[in-house]
Amino acid sequence: MWSLGCIAAELFLGLPLFPGTSEYKQVARIVEMLGVPPDHMLRQGKFTSKFFELTDKGVYRLKSEEQWARVRTLSLSLSLSLTSG
Repeated sequence: MWSLGCIAAELFLGLPLFPGTSEYKQVARIVEMLGVPPDHMLRQGKFTSKFFELTDKGVYRLKSEEQWARVRTLSLSLSLSLTSG
């Protein structure tokens, strides 16, 4: 539903609601505009660890773009080694 709503708004407005050149930048824009998603959603999210980290205080926060890039590079390298090996 979320995606459909975003697409409908983009078609109506003629502009993307959350522009970004990467997944990270789009998530960062959403967090900037709407705040961090609720803990219960992040705990159940399949890709939470890709974009968020749990602090010592038990609060989720968005990873830095550098942290996200390291995780992305590592998982890409692992995928390539599994397919070529």
